[in-house]
Amino acid sequence: MSKYLCVKSPRRPHRPKSTAGWLLNYMAYFACLVIATSAAIGATGSEAGKTVAVRSDLPRLAQPSGVLTTSPLLNGMTIRTANVVAYVKVRAKGMGPGFCAVAVSGGGKSRSLSAPPLSWSPWAELFSHTGSVTASLSTSINCGTGALFEVQYYR
Repeated sequence: MSKYLCVKSPRRPHRPKSTAGWLLNYMAYFACLVIATSAAIGATGSEAGKTVAVRSDLPRLAQPSGVLTTSPLLNGMTIRTANVVAYVKVRAKGMGPGFCAVAVSGGGKSRSLSAPPLSWSPWAELFSHTGSVTASLSTSINCGTGALFEVQYYR
């Protein structure tokens, strides 16, 4: 009977870098299991006792090759991203004693945020892109105390 060694990616159990890479890794792993099962059922003659190693560590797909950059976001600012598949993310910090309603737009999308007082909000995806793009970003503050913004993207 043939023996197959199907190996999952060594990147487990921590969180995958990309959904596509994770999905292809597991598709290859399960395909290996199917091949191993069919070979075990149909193995005869010279194939008996043969061991074949099948690895499923596929190359990572869509891993950003640019430099992840975090910078202050000013109203009307233009950014140019690296030639990658990635997200442009934003966050805000309120300058007053209470939460401040803010909005950021760019890349054909708009995102409303609630900026906490004197601390940064969680990162929020503004838009995703494939390849290098140039986008003009604008901000809107709907409170009297003001707010600061940051943008994160691959440059």
